[in-house]
Amino acid sequence: MRGEKMSRTPELPSDKMVSDFEKSEKKIDPISLSWELLEMIPGEEICTNTGASLVKSGILKLEFLGRDIICDLNEKCFKYDDDHLINDLPSKVVLLNYLQSTPSMLPSEQSSHRTDNPISPFQLPHGDVFFRGAHAIPSSQLEEAFGKDPEAFLNAGKHLAGESLGKGDASFCLKALPCIEIYFYLYAADDEFPARVSVMFSGTINEYLPLDSIWALTNVIIKQLLEFKNRPAS
Repeated sequence: MRGEKMSRTPELPSDKMVSDFEKSEKKIDPISLSWELLEMIPGEEICTNTGASLVKSGILKLEFLGRDIICDLNEKCFKYDDDHLINDLPSKVVLLNYLQSTPSMLPSEQSSHRTDNPISPFQLPHGDVFFRGAHAIPSSQLEEAFGKDPEAFLNAGKHLAGESLGKGDASFCLKALPCIEIYFYLYAADDEFPARVSVMFSGTINEYLPLDSIWALTNVIIKQLLEFKNRPAS
């Protein structure tokens, strides 16, 4: 067993090791800093903590939203297995934070990451404060796009390798990263009530990501679901 892990408080990914003042004075790029911090962790330890696999020295492999990706520590980049680079900032921040995580219980020690009782954003430590206002989960975008089309919602989830849950009018679970699952539930609009989408998380998600990265990951997923819905008909 590992030592007890302190609850994470709301922080930005760049709030590690140095203060905002120091970053300003030294002109430190938080992404570059995250790569430097990641390079300091032995590859075998990263894999043990996160469920990634070590391809060779400096090269890690893991699954991200249903696709295999490569983390190249030498080139400081993430790319899909077809060599297409992952360039969007939210995804890079999420992946860098995930690979630096040190969960209190290793994946190999957990009987299952799947839970019949996923938690809401507000059940996370400090989540009731963080996930409001500018950091509210943008579920209204999904309600507007899929509120009258549960089948399309389920198909969008399956496009990201989601597994149907058979709840509500449409629902699915996405394995966002090896140790992180995110649950989406749609209750379609009818004559009496507007559509409602609930987003919930596997109970150990805060062991792997700070709150702002959980929010970023959710936004990345919602963007991909909407892109699938809006793609041109073939």
